[in-house]
Amino acid sequence: MISYFQIALAIVTIASINASKCPDITTQRSDFVKNKYDPALLTGLWYEHMYIDIAQLGASCERLNATYDATTGVITSDFEVKYGEIPFAITEVYTPPKNDSMKGVYLKTVKEPGSKFLQIPTVVSDVQFLSGSESSSYDTVILTSCVEKLGEAIHELVFATRKKNESTTLLNQMENTAKGLGIEWKTLKQVDWTKKVCEKL
Repeated sequence: MISYFQIALAIVTIASINASKCPDITTQRSDFVKNKYDPALLTGLWYEHMYIDIAQLGASCERLNATYDATTGVITSDFEVKYGEIPFAITEVYTPPKNDSMKGVYLKTVKEPGSKFLQIPTVVSDVQFLSGSESSSYDTVILTSCVEKLGEAIHELVFATRKKNESTTLLNQMENTAKGLGIEWKTLKQVDWTKKVCEKL
């Protein structure tokens, strides 16, 4: 059986023909992330609302459930989607670079055979506490990724919050934050949480 990873790798290789060069995504981090980011506060369940990710073609009900290893600094995220009525899950691993003090900078892989061939530089571009004061976990997160294949680039972008039903106002604010950090895109895919298949999640 062809795995999710093999499909993603094939799509990345083909799509890279028409892509552009990766920017320095480490510059696409907010001042808060650069100075105060705490990876432990990413733990828990997240609901995607907008994204760019060619590997999610045909998916719906995208969720992430993150855990953090304080010893290694690694974040492990169980990524769950549905293809029609069929659930699918994969584990993403975010590893911080060794001997690098930059906050929110990772190399993303997946727990799949051959994953070493698709290592994706990723940054936490922004996180927010919606209450206005620091709490036990972040309420919003923007993740930015870019990997070069065949000398060209594939971009990924994720906007996620703790709520399945999120306000348009907040999502617009997150888009504006991303644009202010220099993140560019043509079209964002919207997650439709009103779908019947997503009701019980």
